[in-house]
Amino acid sequence: MKRIFSLITLAIGFASCNSPKAVLLPQEDSIVEKPSNHRKYSLDTYDSINFVLSEITSDYFDHYILQTGETIKSDSSGKKQNGVLTLPLVSGQVCTKSDTGVSDGSSDSYVIYEYNGILPSIDEYYVLALGYESYNFFLINRHTGEETSVGSDPVVSPLATKIISFYIDDTEIAENLPIGFSVHEILNKKIKKEKEKNTTIYYQKEEGYSYYPDSKEWCWESENVLLLKFTYKGKEQEEHSDYLKLKIKK
Repeated sequence: MKRIFSLITLAIGFASCNSPKAVLLPQEDSIVEKPSNHRKYSLDTYDSINFVLSEITSDYFDHYILQTGETIKSDSSGKKQNGVLTLPLVSGQVCTKSDTGVSDGSSDSYVIYEYNGILPSIDEYYVLALGYESYNFFLINRHTGEETSVGSDPVVSPLATKIISFYIDDTEIAENLPIGFSVHEILNKKIKKEKEKNTTIYYQKEEGYSYYPDSKEWCWESENVLLLKFTYKGKEQEEHSDYLKLKIKK
């Protein structure tokens, strides 16, 4: 990937408790001229009210990927028996989700619940509702049992003030293909639904490349900045990766 301008930033680190030291951070790109086959990324005009999108280098992304926020932890809290998923609440009560219909091919009207783990820092269970040609993820609060609809692979920010999750619309085959993100604010371990912010990143498909990322990674740079990596396969099955920064406006 051609790089025209770069910005070198300095941060203050500490070699020990009493020995401050300047640390050179990786380069961050300005958005300037790119090769003709470079995917063009953009946000909806409306989304620019809450978000700013820019490009970064692989080094910049790799510097922060090791300090990503909390991700889903596997545990055995959720128990399922006879089509009923049972989740224990802190109060001693339980939250239950019951399957409906059957998924044996005889009907296209069914919902199957699966327990996918927990986010300990915000006391939320992560559950999948699997339906006919559809799936939905949601969180269930361990204290109240309240549900919040989210995307896949939610990640809590380093100080647990936000959670971001991922959506991809694989029903839309077009020149500009959407990747959606949903951001929720967290206060006192409670998700503030009224503070939800959503954005969609559109990118232009290249001839011979996979329609959607073959893999995706993201991590938090700070409480309001998310770093993204999308990897695609090209015409010869070679891998290509793009790196973006998504800043959430306060």
